[in-house]
Amino acid sequence: KGKGKGKGKGKCKGGKAQLDDSAVFTFVLPDSVDVERLRFRKFDSVIVSATDPLVDKVGEGTLQELSRGVAIVVIDGCKVPPEWKDCLWRMDKGTNRLSYSRQLASLARLCGAAEEEGAGVGSGGDGAEGEGGVADGGAARPAIFRLLTTGSVGQADAWARRVHG
Repeated sequence: KGKGKGKGKGKCKGGKAQLDDSAVFTFVLPDSVDVERLRFRKFDSVIVSATDPLVDKVGEGTLQELSRGVAIVVIDGCKVPPEWKDCLWRMDKGTNRLSYSRQLASLARLCGAAEEEGAGVGSGGDGAEGEGGVADGGAARPAIFRLLTTGSVGQADAWARRVHG
């Protein structure tokens, strides 16, 4: 990789130290950068790349420190080769990984709730009605099914009424 030519505000030298399999990027910010005007906050998720985060992303990390003249980013699961130490890097705002992981965990729990409760034990064990199914007074349907059919999730009910009728 070469030197970054993007116009990102967080472009500077990086790849200084490593902890376990994490890379620590220390961005040295120019004196002209007003840290208060940057849209970065401590513990934000950021993407480090040479030129463009969609093209040559090195990794996603967490902004550990942001103060006048320095920004420190830790990227888990990334080892920066020594020759990258003096390259220019770009730092962009990343997705909110905490929110994403919580939503994913909630969805996984909803989808797996039937298995945990022993529900969905019809003839095929797939939650279908039939022998031992809901229609026969057997086990309950999966939690995700109950949520989608009884709740007004994402305005799906209003959309279905407009489209079908």
